[in-house]
Amino acid sequence: MLSVYSFKNHFLESLLSNGAAMFPGAEKLLAVYYNNDSLGLIGKELDLNSDSPTLNPEVSTDKSIIKLRKQRPRSTWLKNFEIVASENTSKAQLNIHSEYDNHVLLIRFPNSSDGFSDLLFVFFRNEDQIFQFSGNPQKLSTSIKDAVANILVRSLDVIRNQLENDAAIFDLINRSDSVYDQQLNSLKYQLESKTKEQLNHYKSLAESVSDPFSKQTGHSITWTEKSLLKLIKMQLPLKELKSVLKNALTIVVNRSIKPGAAIEINANDLITESHQGLEADAPIISIRYERTYQLLDRYEEAAKRVTQKRIPLTGVNLGKYCNPAVSPAAISDALKKHGKKIMTLFDQEPNRWSLLRNEFRPVKNIMYKTGLKAS
Repeated sequence: MLSVYSFKNHFLESLLSNGAAMFPGAEKLLAVYYNNDSLGLIGKELDLNSDSPTLNPEVSTDKSIIKLRKQRPRSTWLKNFEIVASENTSKAQLNIHSEYDNHVLLIRFPNSSDGFSDLLFVFFRNEDQIFQFSGNPQKLSTSIKDAVANILVRSLDVIRNQLENDAAIFDLINRSDSVYDQQLNSLKYQLESKTKEQLNHYKSLAESVSDPFSKQTGHSITWTEKSLLKLIKMQLPLKELKSVLKNALTIVVNRSIKPGAAIEINANDLITESHQGLEADAPIISIRYERTYQLLDRYEEAAKRVTQKRIPLTGVNLGKYCNPAVSPAAISDALKKHGKKIMTLFDQEPNRWSLLRNEFRPVKNIMYKTGLKAS
């Protein structure tokens, strides 16, 4: 028989499954309880008279059981009571025969779902079976039988509370696992979104370099995902990155024999220029600095145009000679937004952007606040 957690079944089902050990001297057990799934009453009977106690299929319940469910005492010894069988039913009935008069213990368990009680009937054939006395049967006093009932109620409450506590712990573990799975899925989604964002960024950058090649040669050029992932792994500064892209284009265009053929650029086509005399300690700029890098290059080019015109290098003039033109307010906002990254790049590239460092006051103010000296 397949074993399952006891708390996964109704509490009374767990009692029935262990009835022979828990109720020595009893001949059978009947359980009537409210089922939250079917929203109705279920009755089950356990026969303890055989060597292998058997649990009968669900049995029908009669309206007279409702009266017992509404009563509040936790235990009652029944006398001269019988559940009347309904006429039209194919199921066994819950009957308390006169032969069990005053030897049937009814224990009630409050059910919060419908506000009434679930019922457990414990059948003893005669008085001595209650304690399995040897010798001649003895008539038990009412106080002794009530004491027996109270002991059973307290013991069963302990078992019920433990099962409910185990069920609560199991539910807590499941909810914890569910939250962990949700967080893990969220992290996976964020990682996938970040990778997709990086791929789109590098794809746009690669296409900005390859589009002029396409127009020049007539080739349709496509960057494979593996080539873009390799670009991300390289983490090259923008200038070297563009050089790698141009070299890859040179390789594939010259490799192609058929004019105007569609060309795919693969990861193997991307070759760094470190073997062509680049400084071994050339700084590697993370992708998160690339926009700042591009911004400084753009402003530096605009600054060169301004100085060539022999006019003051102000925010108005710098913005006018940017391509496309921007307002002084937009320049100030961009410098404020990229301030920390600008200082990091200035520290790593001390020989770049000299006009901005030495001539453009908004940048010099940022350098002054951070203590970085002009080159």
